[in-house]
Amino acid sequence: MKLFLKKLILFSLGLIGLLFSVQIIWFNTYSTPPPTVSKNLCFNTKAMFLKHHQLQSDVEILAIGSSMSLINLNSNSIKKHFKTDRFINTAAWGIGMLETYQLIEIYQKKYQPKTIIIASNIADFRKPSTNINYTAFEQYLTEGLSPFNHLRANNFAQAIAEAQHYDWYKDDSTHYTSLNFDASGGVNYHKEGFNIDSARWNGSGFKSDFMVGIQYVYLDSISRYCKEHSIKLIFAQTPIRNGLMLKLNQDEKQILNNHIDKVKSIVTAYKLAFINSNNRTWPDSLFVDISHLNKEGSLLFTDYLAQQLNVDHFKQLKFK
Repeated sequence: MKLFLKKLILFSLGLIGLLFSVQIIWFNTYSTPPPTVSKNLCFNTKAMFLKHHQLQSDVEILAIGSSMSLINLNSNSIKKHFKTDRFINTAAWGIGMLETYQLIEIYQKKYQPKTIIIASNIADFRKPSTNINYTAFEQYLTEGLSPFNHLRANNFAQAIAEAQHYDWYKDDSTHYTSLNFDASGGVNYHKEGFNIDSARWNGSGFKSDFMVGIQYVYLDSISRYCKEHSIKLIFAQTPIRNGLMLKLNQDEKQILNNHIDKVKSIVTAYKLAFINSNNRTWPDSLFVDISHLNKEGSLLFTDYLAQQLNVDHFKQLKFK
């Protein structure tokens, strides 16, 4: 029995040593990957960005949400219009209302933001799929994780893959998978040289079962939380390229309009700001697919938000 235990211990130590050696060799070949606090490479990369960002508290404006906030909000335009450098974009791919609500509670404790901006569209109300470990994420932001975090069985394979993918995406600005964050955490898609995918450009329309009700419940929770904590919430319905809008049939238009009306009713019930950018048309030249804007588009969209915040209704809410 003692001999068996001795062999088992030696085997375990050898296996750990092998895994550690593979990790060192792989991470020396590629970049050290971000922490595996979710199954979402963009979110994990954003966690690493936030951990090392110069702003660690007292943020004036915090952007949160999905790629709609990550890509469609222009950092320089926000800083210009709000007259502050204390802006940070925490958004990542695939973050819906459920995840946003959980994250707002974490960010409120860390950053104490005065204003939160959520740029969103109908896709953010699909079934949640990001699988964030909120406890590990908060621990990473405040204390850091063990250097052996990647050796955990459920993290090692993911970390190996993410090391390579992170190396590909962190300096790229020509693909949808770009993780080339600007100084505030946003991503700019440059118009020239961008690799537009025809399937993403054409889209697949809107269906009645596209959204799930729980996401609207969490939007209500977000709005209530912001109201209770004296946070100015700006919820912006992002543009859809005009070429697609013209092709929507009546059922699809009704689904989209019903969604917008529902979101507006939730946010404005708490006397918070809702902006529908689809009240005007947005030419296809500003987009890289049906709803993600290129850099020029993000500038115009963010300028549009600032203009809308200056109209009488929002002045009464004291958003400016």
